[in-house]
Amino acid sequence: MKNKNGFTLIELLVVVAIIAMLTSIIMAALGDAQAKARDTRRLQDVKTIQTAINMYQNANNENFPPAGNSRSADFLSALISQKYLPIKLSDPINSDDYYYNYLTDSPSILSYCSTKPNTRAVIMFRLEKIISTYPKCGIDSLWYCYCIN
Repeated sequence: MKNKNGFTLIELLVVVAIIAMLTSIIMAALGDAQAKARDTRRLQDVKTIQTAINMYQNANNENFPPAGNSRSADFLSALISQKYLPIKLSDPINSDDYYYNYLTDSPSILSYCSTKPNTRAVIMFRLEKIISTYPKCGIDSLWYCYCIN
């Protein structure tokens, strides 16, 4: 009678395949969680920017900070220099596709914020997951607008 001391090759391959499947499921869930975490940070940054803009308005006769070059987030410089923001906020990915944009007194604001007719400024931001809390901007389905009166 033969004494069987180890596992066969088939048994080892089955175990490796099961581990690989479990790993792929966990990695997919982890990637989704990371995207949600980045979106949560973006939403928090937008609320922080909005609060800083409101403080700027209170101190400057209800005027908005200058937009500057909004594509590169230069609009935050006025808020930082006057201590309304502690640091320059940037998108967690901060690439050509993900950044914060700011418009004031632009005709396109009314089209972005049609539900708030008295809107005078808008903070635009892109999320990785679709949500319905904020109105969508006209750029694509993942751009959202935070409308400021």
